[in-house]
Amino acid sequence: GLIQLCLKSKLVPLAGCAPTNRWTRAAGACFASNSARRRLNEFAPPRQLNRSASIVGLDLMTLGNEHAPVAWSSMATFLYDLEQLGEEHGELYDTAVRERMWTLVERILIKQTAPLRVPKDLGMFSPEANDRLKQILTENLKRLRDVFEVFELDTERKRFASFHNERLRTEKGHYVEDFFGAP
Repeated sequence: GLIQLCLKSKLVPLAGCAPTNRWTRAAGACFASNSARRRLNEFAPPRQLNRSASIVGLDLMTLGNEHAPVAWSSMATFLYDLEQLGEEHGELYDTAVRERMWTLVERILIKQTAPLRVPKDLGMFSPEANDRLKQILTENLKRLRDVFEVFELDTERKRFASFHNERLRTEKGHYVEDFFGAP
């Protein structure tokens, strides 16, 4: 067989064997386009999304739908970090802590009326838990703010829709509202 290279929708024979798609290894298929790869991320299991969570360029963006999750993998990382903290410190799910976190998210990320400064006391029962929650919020809010800027989410409505996406949940079944309350 021949190896063929996909150039501008033409198959160009190289040598050796039949062409394969680098995503599915299916013979005779052309390389997937960037938009197809992005759409594939939407259907990937959560473990797949966590692998690329630190890479901003791999965040999901489905074109043509303003309610699509722009920062899907960044949000998955944020929820995963919160879930890990919640396993050790159940007070993370208390109303007082959730309200403080939502106030920060709303001011820093959604409305963008406050600088990225997270207070020391977030309502957790121990100073260590407060410090850990502060670190999680600082890192993830900075990442999400950068991602929202890259994808030009320039209105509160777009940022809110991307942050409070009801389709996003952790492997253990927690949704955004479990950490930040319902909108």
